[in-house]
Amino acid sequence: MNHRQALRPAAAAAPNLWALLGWPGQSFVLILLALGIAKVLNGPVMLTDLLTIFALLAGAAAAYRLLRVGLRKMIWRLRNRLAVAYLFMAFVPVVLMLLMGGAVTYILAGKMAAYMVNRELDRQVSQLRISIEPVLKIPEVARPAAVARIGNFYAASREGFVVHYRAGGTELRFPEGSKVTAPPDAWREASGLVAREGGFYLWARMAQGDASITASYPLSDESLNALVQGLGSVALTTSLSLEGESSRTRLRSSRTPNEVLAPTQLPPAANALDQLVYLITIAPTRYANWEEPGSAKNVSFVIFSRVSAVLRQLYAQEVEGDLATGILQGIGGLFLIVELIALIIGISLTRSITTAVHDLYDGTERVMEGDFAHRIRAVGRDQIASLSQSFNRMTENLERLLKVAKEKERMEAELEIASEVQQLLYPRSAPHLDSLTMRALCHPARTVSGDFYDYQMLAPGKLALLLGDVAGKGISAALLMATIQSSFRALVREGIDRSKEQADYHWSTARIVSRLNEQVYAMSAPAKYATLFFAIYDEASGELEYTNAGHLPPILIRGSQTEHLGVDGTVVGAFPNVPFGASRLQLHRDDVLVAFTDGVSEPENEYEEMFGEERLVDLVRQQMHRGDQEMMQIVVDAVQKWTGTPEMQDDLTLLIVRKT
Repeated sequence: MNHRQALRPAAAAAPNLWALLGWPGQSFVLILLALGIAKVLNGPVMLTDLLTIFALLAGAAAAYRLLRVGLRKMIWRLRNRLAVAYLFMAFVPVVLMLLMGGAVTYILAGKMAAYMVNRELDRQVSQLRISIEPVLKIPEVARPAAVARIGNFYAASREGFVVHYRAGGTELRFPEGSKVTAPPDAWREASGLVAREGGFYLWARMAQGDASITASYPLSDESLNALVQGLGSVALTTSLSLEGESSRTRLRSSRTPNEVLAPTQLPPAANALDQLVYLITIAPTRYANWEEPGSAKNVSFVIFSRVSAVLRQLYAQEVEGDLATGILQGIGGLFLIVELIALIIGISLTRSITTAVHDLYDGTERVMEGDFAHRIRAVGRDQIASLSQSFNRMTENLERLLKVAKEKERMEAELEIASEVQQLLYPRSAPHLDSLTMRALCHPARTVSGDFYDYQMLAPGKLALLLGDVAGKGISAALLMATIQSSFRALVREGIDRSKEQADYHWSTARIVSRLNEQVYAMSAPAKYATLFFAIYDEASGELEYTNAGHLPPILIRGSQTEHLGVDGTVVGAFPNVPFGASRLQLHRDDVLVAFTDGVSEPENEYEEMFGEERLVDLVRQQMHRGDQEMMQIVVDAVQKWTGTPEMQDDLTLLIVRKT
């Protein structure tokens, strides 16, 4: 290769470098040439200064462009991208550690300030207790003098100090003439912070037998600020919010909310950093209400101070130099620790990528084998971690769906058993009477029903009929239905036994429904109740005595006339001791009595029109020539056709009684 061939790459690289500079770099080069020429030729000073300014601006733009292009080219390779990531991982932890150090220092200083304030309050409360405790242990004749000594001792140092002593009919106050009332006698021994007459007080109370002594003094702004000398400003508030109106403002209306939650005094700053930020801490504690024995409510001390002031209180010395040295030493140690952490993170980053891919592969193999409980590790917030989390959510959803399917199968099996058991609760056949025929059916909206019906022979020629509807559907309604039906049969059995013992025993539908209401109310939840229609038919007289407890009125069809039976009381099970009435009806030959639940009359079609009682009456009239079972099935089919859906909207129960 000759020298001309060797110069070709260099010649080709020169235009590329010039194009890479772009207009900012090209302008910078041209301005530098012009500036050099101006200096060589001793050009005007104004021109030289102007070219210098343009050179600085163009140089900054060229440097920014070259930096962007360089970074883009540098991080194109994965290795370089990881190197840049390591750089950020080494820098960010340093900043975070510095911020954490400042936050920890701030928090610890706040905790120490709160501890100092609470410790001083505890000391003052303890001093109050120690001062008044011996009074109740000395003879009664010497107690007035002891009370006076306590008052004189505190009067000079505690403005507003009040001590109150009471024993039997004796009552002493210091200072004399004080109008502060004694706390309620329900207070026995107590101490701490108490709210009284719109302000907060420190108090202590001792009681022995009928004797008690109480001492208290108010916490003013001055006394709060003087709790720990040199610490800063202290205020009381019952709200932890620094923006809303505080209870301190409500208790003491002499200051506005902003004044209550603003520092009235701050200790001097130890250095420039201490000057920028002052300390705010909230120390929660409890206080009692003077008029509410045993009460305990939340209150907080809002403390305004500086970190240096807290340290001065701890070490009782100026800490400016020590603090700066400690900060420098801490920064140096943090840099070393962060560098070690950055190295560890850089090594583990590559391993985390390959480990995540392996975990995903292993997880898919486990799922293929049917192990949906397997979860893979999802570390970080990158795309690989998101993919791992998506895989875990997928397997979790699959596992949940399998559990739901199994649970559904179990519930369906249990509901089938419950349905079979419920079918056994219904009468297997209707009792036989010469002058009366009856037939009933129940179609549950779900597997089990809250509707019920029953008929029982009370005596030869005397028949009891029952039809009802429990509020709600499903298992809970079915359980209450079983309770009502078992209670009804127990009451009927009891009546039958009594009628055998008493020849003049009178069956009363109102009495039986009243007792049934009491039992259901006692055995069911408050929100559970049922409506029912209970009737007793006497074949000898052809009379039907009935009690309608909040149920839809049955319909009597007599030839071309239609009559709705009345309502004799409210629902069963909702209220105790509810009176129920009874009505009587004389049945004639060919009369048809239709009793039903709202699952017959209230289902709606697609236009939100209910099936209605008129359609039910018309349908029964049209099909009266048919048998009762066939007629009832025609009614059920008509209701389902009306709704246009194969599922029932509500439990459907129908009872048809014919007088022959």
